Amino acid sequence: MKKQLLVLLAFCISILGYAQTFYELDNNNNTLEYDIISATEVAVKDYISGGTDIDIPSTVDNPNDGITYNVTSIGILAFLNNGLTSVIIPNSVTSINTGAFQGNSLTSITIPDGVTLL
Repeated sequence: MKKQLLVLLAFCISILGYAQTFYELDNNNNTLEYDIISATEVAVKDYISGGTDIDIPSTVDNPNDGITYNVTSIGILAFLNNGLTSVIIPNSVTSINTGAFQGNSLTSITIPDGVTLL
């Protein structure tokens, strides 16, 4: 029983280690929020402030831990109702979750071939 509890506790701690967010600029100086989803990857979680043209970088530096992460996904409702007109998504992104760009007025969007919509 103690061994199972210890394994469960270690698992929970490892998950909590990745459940972090941080803010960083995109290539057009818009502030985006990122979720750490693994030791090397982040997902765009939210649009915080800036203009109407988004250019998501393929990598971002976390100012809290100094680690450079690959941007590999865009989260659920990440850019909901922000009045966006254009979005450039880098080749590093492989998934776009439900409603990621809902409620915007997009006239231009660049989506790499390797992206799957979830």
